[in-house]
Amino acid sequence: ITSIRLTRKDFADCEALPEDAEIIVNYGLDVKGVAMCVFAREQEDGAPSSLYRIREVTAVREMTIQRHYAFSILCFLVLAMAAFFLPVFESGWVTSQNRLRAAGRGWRGSFFASLIACTLVITLVLTAALTLLTERPVMRLLPDALCCGLFSAAFVSFCCLLTDRAGSCGVLSFGLSLVLLGLSGGILPPAMMPVSLRPWMNWSPITRMRSLMAFSGPSDMVFLLVATVLLLIPAMFLYRRRSRKEVPET
Repeated sequence: ITSIRLTRKDFADCEALPEDAEIIVNYGLDVKGVAMCVFAREQEDGAPSSLYRIREVTAVREMTIQRHYAFSILCFLVLAMAAFFLPVFESGWVTSQNRLRAAGRGWRGSFFASLIACTLVITLVLTAALTLLTERPVMRLLPDALCCGLFSAAFVSFCCLLTDRAGSCGVLSFGLSLVLLGLSGGILPPAMMPVSLRPWMNWSPITRMRSLMAFSGPSDMVFLLVATVLLLIPAMFLYRRRSRKEVPET
């Protein structure tokens, strides 16, 4: 347990307001091995009976426990549902797209058509879920949902193209999603995770998706977009190799 104390003089010296200090309580949790931080602030009236305000930090830091786990499970379910999109990338669809290639349409067009279809479906699902979980207007939710949907579609395409059966695709996406969920603090709260795993928490896409859904952070959006590109590179290679194996009917 750590403690942080701020007096009225500290606020006056920095010309700060009480609400400016709310985030300071999270710094105490960044200390190695700390599971709880107590924040004490001198009250305006200076009365001894209410000289300090003690604030207990939840185990999931600045996000409420309910929202933390709701967003975590939502991200996990979206990533784990790759097998539902397998028909978009399986041989029958690829064969039909190869017929279009014979008419002058390249494999990239068919790949991105599949990717866009997955992105739209996942974005609609996320938008509907976030509308129920938050009070933000739909138009403000849409960019965040679209970014998460695009990353999820890239993840789905990678899992689908790496396997060729619904069972193996489901096992792969479920296993990878479960690992990412654990690293994000979606199973054990971040403050109670093993110290050796905490540095990896911010590298989990579920952490970034959850943060983007809650706070619309630009750094989270950039992280997910970069991760999307990194997933699309092998996915495009796998799609091209699979399309070449399928010979269109003449």
